[in-house]
Amino acid sequence: MNDREHMPIYVLGVIDSGGWIEFGPIGVADPYGEKTHVKTMPYGSVSMVVCEMDEWKVNEGNKVDLLNKLLEHQKILEKIMQRQFILPAKFGTTLD
Repeated sequence: MNDREHMPIYVLGVIDSGGWIEFGPIGVADPYGEKTHVKTMPYGSVSMVVCEMDEWKVNEGNKVDLLNKLLEHQKILEKIMQRQFILPAKFGTTLD
């Protein structure tokens, strides 16, 4: 197994589509500033909108870090909303 198989998945929300959709590189920035790819994970007639990432821990004691990550989360949701409705997930929701 490689490291990619153990990468956490950041959940952005749920959409009303049971198909695979690729939103492109609009996700969370990696340590080098490159955006991760946002895509769907279908289940029945709905899909989770997700992106893979290395580490994206929120330092709640650091208000600037918290605000920057919250703004990044919001900007990603806004880009998705330009294409279709999304029911947002709670900020910071990840899956292993």
